[in-house]
Amino acid sequence: MTAYFRRSLFPLLTPMSVDQTHPFPLLQSHGIYLLVVLLNPESGVTRRVYFRVPAVKPRLLPVTPLQFLPVEQLVVAHLPLVCEGMTILRWYAFRVTRNTKLEVDDTLFGESDNLLDYVWEEVHRRRSAPATRLEVTSTMPMADVARLAAELALDATDVYTLPGPLLGLADCMSMAFAPVPHLQHPPHEPVTPPRFRGLEDKLIADPGRIFSVIRKADVLVQYPAHSFTGSALLFLRAAARDPRVRVIKQVLYRGGSHSPLVSSLIRAAKSGKEVTVLVELKASFDEVQNSEYARRLQRAGCNVSYGLVGLKTHCKTMVVVREEEAGGLRAYVNVATGNFNPTTAKLYTDMALFTCAPAIAADVLDLFNALTGYSRKRSYRRLLVAPVSMLDRVVALIAAEAAHARAGRPARIIAQINGLTEPEIIRHLYAASQAGVIIDLIIRGPCRLRPGLPGRSENIRVFSWVGRFLQHRRVFYFSAGGSDSYFISSADWRSRNLNDRIEVATPVDDPRIKRKLRKALHFFLNDRLHTWQLASDGRYYLLKAPLATVGPSPVNGDAVASPAAADTSGGGDAALAGGFARPPLRFEEHAPPSLGGGSSYAPPGDALEGFDDEDDDDDDDDDEDELAAVEGGSWRVPVAALARGGAGRAAVADYVRNNAAQEPPGRTTAGGSAGLAGLVAMAAGSALAPASLGGDTSL
Repeated sequence: MTAYFRRSLFPLLTPMSVDQTHPFPLLQSHGIYLLVVLLNPESGVTRRVYFRVPAVKPRLLPVTPLQFLPVEQLVVAHLPLVCEGMTILRWYAFRVTRNTKLEVDDTLFGESDNLLDYVWEEVHRRRSAPATRLEVTSTMPMADVARLAAELALDATDVYTLPGPLLGLADCMSMAFAPVPHLQHPPHEPVTPPRFRGLEDKLIADPGRIFSVIRKADVLVQYPAHSFTGSALLFLRAAARDPRVRVIKQVLYRGGSHSPLVSSLIRAAKSGKEVTVLVELKASFDEVQNSEYARRLQRAGCNVSYGLVGLKTHCKTMVVVREEEAGGLRAYVNVATGNFNPTTAKLYTDMALFTCAPAIAADVLDLFNALTGYSRKRSYRRLLVAPVSMLDRVVALIAAEAAHARAGRPARIIAQINGLTEPEIIRHLYAASQAGVIIDLIIRGPCRLRPGLPGRSENIRVFSWVGRFLQHRRVFYFSAGGSDSYFISSADWRSRNLNDRIEVATPVDDPRIKRKLRKALHFFLNDRLHTWQLASDGRYYLLKAPLATVGPSPVNGDAVASPAAADTSGGGDAALAGGFARPPLRFEEHAPPSLGGGSSYAPPGDALEGFDDEDDDDDDDDDEDELAAVEGGSWRVPVAALARGGAGRAAVADYVRNNAAQEPPGRTTAGGSAGLAGLVAMAAGSALAPASLGGDTSL
């Protein structure tokens, strides 16, 4: 460890003392600092010295395969090498948070002002932004806390005393890779979408081949099951190389560091193609990266704009205009639910639709004209565009379902989104529930709707699904009188998305892609390994796996499902409105007061039943593998468990059912006492405990 300190930490340390000639240092936001009190043994003078702990990764250094040491403890153990001849009396860790959020009111800009220059200056100015929070450990004396707070112009309400170390979940990431196989997910490597396989090899000889694939039929890509490199990046690289491509347009919101898309756009511009890129400079905490991309693209000859005044451009759209072999121009578009970012595409579940449907392509071109030019376009052929029309269109679709229900026709709404806060949509969902519409909402984040309220929302259920990957895609389903309308979107049903951002939702017309979306939604309505459900009391309850639907199929093809008899405690017949059955609910401990759903509970059935009835030789996508990889992965069941129960599906299902729900006390409902402390306690119980070199016991 000493060798590591000398090599990787010592060159990064800068002691900052405070006295008549050394003013109080500028403490960077979110950094971990040490306050060290030193004694000069010769003069008897003490000094306070501040150190910024180097922001190295990992924060927890592996001492042994199952023991980890916080970086700050390693620094403290070697302070005599930095402060030679001094006696260390005491030391404490603390952290400062500053108001680093960049607020840009571009409505105040004049026509001659440059938003790029303003953002570039502001992101560097926020290093010295006002402090808003001070986090200290419980061992720091109040006198030192008060002195720190005074130097930072904070009062007592801005000081947070933590009983333990200044650790967050992100700091514990290295523990996830400890050699404990039965606690780890099996490795996952994205694959090239089946329709795009082999095109990488033809990229140089025949870069236009990918466009002929899209002309044949629309392509839906599901991340992270599918490779971003083998889909979105392949599409752009092919466009950059194809001599028949005339125009490329793209929105860049969060491209990530060292984005290969930017390199492809620059290559296309240098090869003579007209490249237009809308770079969103106001993407929170990506302002520096996006500013650098904007400058690079401009230097390469791309047309770069920064969106519309007063709005963030959050839509994920890309369009390529190509001169076809048969003559004439055709536009090919990629409309996605998530960012064009190769890193997050491996961690977030998102979707992307590749199509050359004339109406959708024309809408995307019209949208870019509005973003880069000067337009008051208020209507689009097929796209739902915020803030122009999306809110009104979604409200109209909800109202149409209510009308179907009142007329006695099947009425169904399913939405998978990240948040629901828009009051207008909530009011119409309540009204639709009262009309008899069956509504299921799969919401990862905030939800201001309360399900299960008698006479108001008893036909609404709200789920939050937490698994291996971050749920990020947005999918809307409306039964539409039996015609089944599907949309994928960049927008949540939140006020900020629908009113303050440029967003896009695109309809899905291809029957095969509709079946894919139907399978994915059906998965979430049946899965009980990762599902929390919001009750009428405003709390989330962890659901128990039903007997007949234990989890997704593992990658090796052995289905994790139990042949046991179905539990019919929910009562009622299967509610098959729109083809979606509702399984009964089972709970870890006590049932919540009300979860909604009315009398629509149904016996659990096969989550994929009815989807593979049609024999379609052209559909070469393996949907079950996609669901297994994206939605839940597979359970690693010890060989001993199989030996005890006999090899086969029943033994696997029994193991999962008996072991998946063994939660520590206080973790049945969200908001309980279990948090990082519980995580550390569980880790310690598994020998994944932090090592210690002494010093402040709070670390």
